[in-house]
Amino acid sequence: MPKRMIDADLFQSADLLDMPATARLLFAGLVVNADDEGIGRADVRYLRNRVLPGLRVSETKVLQYLRTFETRDMLDLRIFNSVKCFVISNFHAPPLL
Repeated sequence: MPKRMIDADLFQSADLLDMPATARLLFAGLVVNADDEGIGRADVRYLRNRVLPGLRVSETKVLQYLRTFETRDMLDLRIFNSVKCFVISNFHAPPLL
């Protein structure tokens, strides 16, 4: 898995500002766990253990956050080769100046 740097502006994103810290952490975790095309595994149990280890966040809550991200056009949830995946919107967008 490639190493990713997260632009600090992510944490000022209007899409995330009104969300709980756990949701913000989850989205940052999606970014760092995505492949070079912005695609990653969207299995709720996997994400809970991989991105939010040790935190008391239910699988239901993780799914709720994923659906909220999808509603806000931050990502799409899809199935590729029978595997639940997320595709981050604007993954390759140039940074805002």
